[in-house]
Amino acid sequence: NLGTVCKDLGKIEEAHESYEKAIMLNPSFAEAHSNLGKILLFKGEHQKGLYEIELSDGFVIFDLEKGLSIL
Repeated sequence: NLGTVCKDLGKIEEAHESYEKAIMLNPSFAEAHSNLGKILLFKGEHQKGLYEIELSDGFVIFDLEKGLSIL
């Protein structure tokens, strides 16, 4: 939850750190992996971001009209 609050407040680095700590405490926490992936994509770290989303059992869809969607 702390990571989400930080993200919503525009504190991207703090959100990034919070999601990493959550994953360190619970490596199978899918939502933390997904949220970390979104943060990494936002920061331009695309390969790492897509990897984290994959770890969350999520997937990415790219549509030429709508752009990138993360499910």
